[in-house]
Amino acid sequence: MGIDDLHNECVSGKWIPLLVLRDRKTKEVHLPVFNLQDIAYRFVVRNLPKNWKHGCVHLADDDIITVIKRGWQFMPMDFPRKVNEHPDYEISFEIHEFSEEPEFKVS
Repeated sequence: MGIDDLHNECVSGKWIPLLVLRDRKTKEVHLPVFNLQDIAYRFVVRNLPKNWKHGCVHLADDDIITVIKRGWQFMPMDFPRKVNEHPDYEISFEIHEFSEEPEFKVS
């Protein structure tokens, strides 16, 4: 799926696959969150295959409430940690439905 397809199919449909970290033991879902888009971009570059297309999305207040209701844990990061070989977490994806068309930035 290309970036144009992702935007046309997912963003316009108000849903998008989000990268999450799943605890290997408890299966709890942790959503990495970043204050700066640059840190989020460097996190993805460090942890996903180089040929994968990726982008960043802004979570609105309604989206934060939805994440909390789903029982996900926020994992604030102020630097791009390497987690793809972490013994406690595995990288996974969860579909998130937004209340309105998300602000999606392609890197």
